[in-house]
Amino acid sequence: MLRGLPDDRPEPGTRVGRFVVVHDIEGRAHAVAASAVAAVSAGEDGALILLPGNRILQVPQDLGTVLGWLDMR
Repeated sequence: MLRGLPDDRPEPGTRVGRFVVVHDIEGRAHAVAASAVAAVSAGEDGALILLPGNRILQVPQDLGTVLGWLDMR
């Protein structure tokens, strides 16, 4: 369980410190440092998030939603 959150599966887009929680298309939750995202692109069924090591997360949300989560202003 993440301290300060109601359960161990926070909603996608939730900020926890420098991390943003995302759920991939298989339902796994990931805490991603917003500054670690190399690129985001629109896919057929959501968005693709490129992470270090050429790892790719496919999420069901659209490109605009994911970019909003990563906006650190």
